[in-house]
Amino acid sequence: MKKIIIPAFLLGTIAIASCKGGASHDGKLTGKWKGVSIESPTEDSMSLLQEQAYLQQVDQLTTVDENMKKEFKTSNLDSIKTLLRGRVAEQKNMMAEQKQKSAQGLEFTLEGNGNAIVKIDSAKYDTFTWYSVNVDNNTLLYIDPMIKGKEGSLMAFKVLEAKGDDLKLAVHQTSDMKMSVNLKKVK
Repeated sequence: MKKIIIPAFLLGTIAIASCKGGASHDGKLTGKWKGVSIESPTEDSMSLLQEQAYLQQVDQLTTVDENMKKEFKTSNLDSIKTLLRGRVAEQKNMMAEQKQKSAQGLEFTLEGNGNAIVKIDSAKYDTFTWYSVNVDNNTLLYIDPMIKGKEGSLMAFKVLEAKGDDLKLAVHQTSDMKMSVNLKKVK
């Protein structure tokens, strides 16, 4: 008797396609989309806790050592605390700008024929396959490079909202880190 071995990724694709509703190209998802913003509440909460802990350490400073004098070019403790608080604010702004830049660097076109033209940051455009699946009243969006024989990982999203020119996708991850991306339709 001959054994047939089916790769795990193929089993996943078969399972997805056999789910309630099957795989399709949902018309409300077709079109050209551009990232607007990224939401990551878990990451934001962790950053806030780190910021609070650091500011608490700054507030507890009582002396200025030689390294601090050299770094900040002052021996005034209150001035050094103000400068350290300013660094925290700068870092917070830089992180927000990076998140915004990452969102705006995401573009994809979902064509009715199943082609997905994807660009992330400054990388060149590449064509993959996309499909959506309805599972338990949730629409899942998959952008799959493997179907076209390309290298890369399956991109999986849960459609949180698809209304008119607005699309909100939750990045489907196995970790507890929640993240979503808001996109606008490009006309």
